[in-house]
Amino acid sequence: MIQAVSPSFVPANEKLVSQQPFQLSKAKVERVALFCLAMLSLFLGYSSFSVGTPIATVFAIACFTICGAILWTLSRSKDYENPQELQGYRTEALGFAEMREKHGLENMIKYKIPRAKQFSNIFRVEVSNYSINSFIRLYEEIQAKIEKYQSSIQLPHPSEFKDKFGKEIIGMDFCAVIEKYDIQKLYDYGIVTYELYNAATDYFTYKKKWEMSVNNVKEAFKGKLQNAVADFKRVLDSSNGSTPSQAGRIGVWKSEAAFLETAEPDAWFSSSFEILKEAPLGGLEIEESFQSLSDAQAAFFIAVRAAKETRDDSLKTLDQVLQQQKEKFQERFHPNDFFLAE
Repeated sequence: MIQAVSPSFVPANEKLVSQQPFQLSKAKVERVALFCLAMLSLFLGYSSFSVGTPIATVFAIACFTICGAILWTLSRSKDYENPQELQGYRTEALGFAEMREKHGLENMIKYKIPRAKQFSNIFRVEVSNYSINSFIRLYEEIQAKIEKYQSSIQLPHPSEFKDKFGKEIIGMDFCAVIEKYDIQKLYDYGIVTYELYNAATDYFTYKKKWEMSVNNVKEAFKGKLQNAVADFKRVLDSSNGSTPSQAGRIGVWKSEAAFLETAEPDAWFSSSFEILKEAPLGGLEIEESFQSLSDAQAAFFIAVRAAKETRDDSLKTLDQVLQQQKEKFQERFHPNDFFLAE
């Protein structure tokens, strides 16, 4: 005897299908549209190629190229809005670097590829051989995307990698450590001590003032060079020479003086300029302030040499003072373990 089947009974799989109307994701619509465009390009290419004229052949080649580019793009495209495809991406047995290469960091965070817990695990494996600087850069890049998409992914805190930093700085002195690492970030992440952070702040404050002093010396040197060449150029511009040799030498000096007038100090001594050589021109009477043009060139040469000696002595003194300050700081931070926060 056949029993009547209740009209309310529907197999579970059929009920699921009936409750989910057919939908195309945005990504799938885009892929279908691109595929149609590729086929259109292919059709136009074949149609043009059959015409046989040079212009039609060129157009056909362009169409074939477009078709190939679109198909290549489609072969690499991914539909992250498709639940089945997304689940497959999340369960792939790939390392962090491979996933990043395949999906990009943006999609990994946005679509949780892999799931949050697994993401933290493969992240730990990935950064195990990173330097502390490389780790922090990657950590901050990922953390910014986590905040952007309000993701539930939780990364291990940088303070967990304190020992990694401790191993890196073995044998390094205070100045080497603070020059290589961003001590502000390391302190904020609880990796280094406040004493180190405070000393680094004092050191860089002092070094900034030192750099200003160095810059002042260089600017003063540049000003002296410009004044010297300006003084000599005033005499030089009014001179022509009474003999061919004098006229030739004056012509060279005028050309070099015009160049040095706007040149940076390093350029003055990077080439062998005639104007900067001790080579008297001879008795050529000029303005009252100079007995001869050669006297003016000699005065210019002496002024440049004196300015250079003053600059070199000042920079040498500043370097010595900086080295003394470095030694004082380094005496306070001899043991490596004093760098690390508790």
